Amino acid sequence: MIHSLAAVLIGATLLPNLGAPNGKNVLPVMGAQQSEKLPDATCPAGNFSDLVGQPASAAEDIPDPKRILPRGAMKTEDFRPHRTNVFLDENDLIERLNCG
Repeated sequence: MIHSLAAVLIGATLLPNLGAPNGKNVLPVMGAQQSEKLPDATCPAGNFSDLVGQPASAAEDIPDPKRILPRGAMKTEDFRPHRTNVFLDENDLIERLNCG
């Protein structure tokens, strides 16, 4: 019985999420509220490429959600297409930006 239940639960996570964009498989994030609405657009990282080489304080102009990542900082591996990641170098200057 336990093996059958485990097979059903594992199989359910592999089914495509019919409401997912582009028909991709999407697993729910633990603790996330299902009614939470995410922005349709991806992050604006490309619009702020002129900030590369500027001090970390220049990242204040980037709209939320964003996260500032100093060199060597630990970060979560969750991908959020609407979030801008700001990577700093060893001098706390903006080294690069990307979405995720």
